[in-house]
Amino acid sequence: MTFTVLRLTVPERSADEIVGVLGGDSCGAQCEGRRDGAIDVHLYFASAVAAETALGQARRLLAGLGLAGRAPAPALACVAEEPWVERFQTALEPFDLGGRFRVDPRRGGREGPAERIPIRLTPGRAFGTGEHPTTALCVELLEQSVRPRSTWLDLGCGTAILALVASHLGALDVLALDTDPEAVEVARRVLARNGLAAPRVQVACGSLAEAEGRRFDGIVANLSLPFFLAQASPLGRLLDPGGCLIASGFLEQDTASVAGALEGAGLSTAPPRLRGEWAALLAERSGAR
Repeated sequence: MTFTVLRLTVPERSADEIVGVLGGDSCGAQCEGRRDGAIDVHLYFASAVAAETALGQARRLLAGLGLAGRAPAPALACVAEEPWVERFQTALEPFDLGGRFRVDPRRGGREGPAERIPIRLTPGRAFGTGEHPTTALCVELLEQSVRPRSTWLDLGCGTAILALVASHLGALDVLALDTDPEAVEVARRVLARNGLAAPRVQVACGSLAEAEGRRFDGIVANLSLPFFLAQASPLGRLLDPGGCLIASGFLEQDTASVAGALEGAGLSTAPPRLRGEWAALLAERSGAR
């Protein structure tokens, strides 16, 4: 498999904002500091079309910030299949996630603070180290929403961090789904490394169709704006009465559109939770639990 990488150089103060805006459809990002204080950003895309779209956005964004012409122009390049994802993950440092967890993306991670539940990752080609703001938003809402012995669906699970969090918070039965077979294999290794496996957490390749016929107390979906606009009704049908949906992966400016789609599917939405330009919504299906 080959990836298309978008390469650009930005000031350190603008790096988080630019990665947040451009990285929504990417597989992941690498940011490396330069001696002059700027940041080299590499965004990896499985789709060349998505990369071309991000390139156009990057040019407009840099121009709007007055940065055009001050650094090498954004450019695209093809990257052959190689273990760059593993190298990226291995270089990451441990960090706190939500109010109760600590993620260690490295091989052979060390013990963290006793008050934090450890999440240990394994190097692999699937992205999902937990550093993205939308992951943090989903974890915060999971900490608020997961009840003991509840059933949950992690849709678009990546490395299964959110499935892992739901299980640690007391969920009895978690189904983790991803359409990428490599993500499914990485998710299984991550769960095994953290001492969780079937039947408590099941991982499978697929999306909504693989969950048909089941009902869940909760769904966490860290995906994208088009998904929620197209699939709000099927998502609502998977929830038991009183069940909740945690939706993220979209920008604050798109919150009204996502909320409208979910409310049109019979769900009630709470005010959004924000992290920078990113947003998450908690929606509930009416009825007693």
